[in-house]
Amino acid sequence: MTALTPDFSPVHGTLVTLTGGGYTAQISEVGANLNRLLAPCGRDLVLPVGPGLREGYRGSVLAPWPNRIANGVYNFEGEQRLSVTEPELGNASHGLVAWVPWHLGEPVTVDDGQQLTCSLHLYPQPGYPFSLSLQLVYTLTREGLHVVLTAQNRGKTLAPYAAGFHPYLLADGQAETEGVIDRWSLELPATRYLETDHQMIPVAEHPVAGSTLDFCVERPLAGVNLDHGFGGLIGTAVTLRGASGGTLLMMGEGTRWVQVYTDGTARRGVAVEPMSAPANAFVTGKDLELLNPGQWHTMSWSLAAL
Repeated sequence: MTALTPDFSPVHGTLVTLTGGGYTAQISEVGANLNRLLAPCGRDLVLPVGPGLREGYRGSVLAPWPNRIANGVYNFEGEQRLSVTEPELGNASHGLVAWVPWHLGEPVTVDDGQQLTCSLHLYPQPGYPFSLSLQLVYTLTREGLHVVLTAQNRGKTLAPYAAGFHPYLLADGQAETEGVIDRWSLELPATRYLETDHQMIPVAEHPVAGSTLDFCVERPLAGVNLDHGFGGLIGTAVTLRGASGGTLLMMGEGTRWVQVYTDGTARRGVAVEPMSAPANAFVTGKDLELLNPGQWHTMSWSLAAL
């Protein structure tokens, strides 16, 4: 098994290693990020985070919105303007919690594995003048990694909210192998996909049936380029399979959408991003949660080796 990095990083903060059922996971203080996940056989199940800045939001927690908000502008209790964090497209992307330190508790023993609870209070700020408490629980057992994110509105007014995660899955082989996606196949139980504009903002929703984006039956990814949001979920299991293995992502409570991205021209892994709402939900209201004071929202998903 490849050794994990030391227990502190000047870039990622404190690093906590969990073990359970032969699996090993590493979680970082910055972003409560899933930096690495190893199967019992020692292979990487996700593209790992290196010692430098996290690339492409690998393993990130996306809240209080996933994906993009066009121009960083939406209306809720007046016009709100967020920082544009994707300048090449002009969007506010992937929320506010991926680059801030979370509080990491002590790992505790559960069944045949370990559990880690991470917490963060998101205070009101320009563009998002709402107060949230977030709790993220990673549980690692023989069944793989189970992830539960809960958010509570701690303010006195309604708060808009959505969430997602950004793991890059690996089916088999060595991490960072360019072009490896072309040897894999994908099964995705989604009946709808989102058409987007030049900013990658949804403009229409279409059925996958009869299109090149229908993965309801497993098929090869060779030559297929994806950066699409999928909805109309008719199952919970997303399967990525290679010649010598595979990885299973199970979508749990609160997951209504999934973004799939094939890593541009590098094609080293497949980002399968469970989301509670699609891109630009703060503008369109599509599946957006409006949390009353004191109200909770829960979202869950899991990963395992095949």
